[in-house]
Amino acid sequence: MSGRTALTLPSASRDRPGVSVRRMVFDSLSAAIRTTVGKAHPVPIKRLVDFERVTVAAGAEADVKFSIPKEALSLTTADGSKKLYSGSHELVFSRGNGDDATATVTV
Repeated sequence: MSGRTALTLPSASRDRPGVSVRRMVFDSLSAAIRTTVGKAHPVPIKRLVDFERVTVAAGAEADVKFSIPKEALSLTTADGSKKLYSGSHELVFSRGNGDDATATVTV
């Protein structure tokens, strides 16, 4: 996986001069990856892979650009090592409330 993703974050408040907005990215693994892993080690339903706090002026929007390295999509195995499984990952872009945006990437 490579490339960049952009997300527009509206301010949650129109009254305060600057609002700190959370931008979180979660990874949800495909059923195929879950089947491949089987019972070899736990697989989370959803996990945080990136986080940023952005200050947005009241009533304004901010364009946030970021990239997520494919290593961030690795799972921790039973022995504590990291393993990147091939397949689809659904990335969920959230600010903690309101609508989420999703993108499916294949590793």
